[in-house]
Amino acid sequence: MKAKLLIDKITPDFLYDVKSIDKENGTVTLAWTTRDYNETTVSITDVEIKVPELKCKIETMTVVDMFDLEEFIKEVTGQTYDASDNEEYRNDTDYRYTVFPFNEMYGEHDKKAWESFKLGGYTPGIRAILNGLCSDGHLKEGLYLISVCW
Repeated sequence: MKAKLLIDKITPDFLYDVKSIDKENGTVTLAWTTRDYNETTVSITDVEIKVPELKCKIETMTVVDMFDLEEFIKEVTGQTYDASDNEEYRNDTDYRYTVFPFNEMYGEHDKKAWESFKLGGYTPGIRAILNGLCSDGHLKEGLYLISVCW
């Protein structure tokens, strides 16, 4: 772990290797190499130790393999859909979609494309297909993660 500290009595604005941290006593032992390649250590007491935390949240989503999704689309619609080709998916990637039924405010164009796809016409993007499957009752509304690995 690296610690950037401003300690005037040692060397200002210098990167130190943290050798040990004693949270109970609030002591940090730092080490660095001087210009003449001698290792130097110092212990600092009464230190408030702050470890940065990644801001994140936990979400529940449905994870589906791309090939399983393609099979499911074929079973439901009778149409072949090549997600990696149509969506230009890359290998070893995941793609997240919020899936919901078509509604008046959003999705009129996608709804028409979905209906055309089911009849063997125009092939829409995966978002329209997922929302179409949801509208027709084949998928639940929610977050989906399509996992791509071939």
